[in-house]
Amino acid sequence: IGVLVPSDWRVPELDAYVVFPWGEWGDWDQLARRLYLALRYLDECQVEVILAPMPEDIGLGSALRDRLLKASY
Repeated sequence: IGVLVPSDWRVPELDAYVVFPWGEWGDWDQLARRLYLALRYLDECQVEVILAPMPEDIGLGSALRDRLLKASY
């Protein structure tokens, strides 16, 4: 399991998943820049499932949501 985690969010450390520090939540420009880097990294780690928070459906958050949904297929 791979997890895209905003840098200002706390998650418990477990060996059961691979964490990618995605960037600061609400900084949609940064999250957008790092999205494909995150997906490639987690793909290289051979995770089978990726969990990510969904940005609001406003502005650049809409584009991020769209990319995450497309990646989920």
